[in-house]
Amino acid sequence: MDREKADRLAALDTQPLEWSWVERKLITSSSYWLVTTKPNGGGPHARPVWGVYYDGSVWFSTGRSSVKGQNLAVDPRCIIHIESADDVVIVDGVAELVAPWEDVFAGDHSRAVLRRYMAKYVMTESELSPQGELSDAGLYRVHPKTINAWLEGAYPTTQSRWTFELPEPQRPRGA
Repeated sequence: MDREKADRLAALDTQPLEWSWVERKLITSSSYWLVTTKPNGGGPHARPVWGVYYDGSVWFSTGRSSVKGQNLAVDPRCIIHIESADDVVIVDGVAELVAPWEDVFAGDHSRAVLRRYMAKYVMTESELSPQGELSDAGLYRVHPKTINAWLEGAYPTTQSRWTFELPEPQRPRGA
């Protein structure tokens, strides 16, 4: 591990909860609540999604023409909340459309995400093929801006907050 990465990891553990606990919760959560914003002041839109935590981000898929997909196309800011209300991890970030589903299998990075997705949800590659039900889907990556976490029964002593720098926006392949 290089010195810069070791320093970043050490800085993450300056909160009451250890960063490894947060990552474990993000990895083991079977689903996440995604909150997007409806255009033109339509308010929040919350829906559960399947996804994986990999490379410092939460990755998920949804239809690009779904309400979630349309909301993210207009305003990529979103919130991801793990399924638990007792062990809380809330990711406030920006979603990036990494690739339309038909291009997902072409990229090395997205293939690594799909391998984790298949292992987590016990799915085969053919079940994730771009034909049929997933033909309108896109692979999204939520880059964290802040992550808040706490244990409900010990909120005052465990409330933790991490702030991250957002990467420069990327244009998705095929968009």
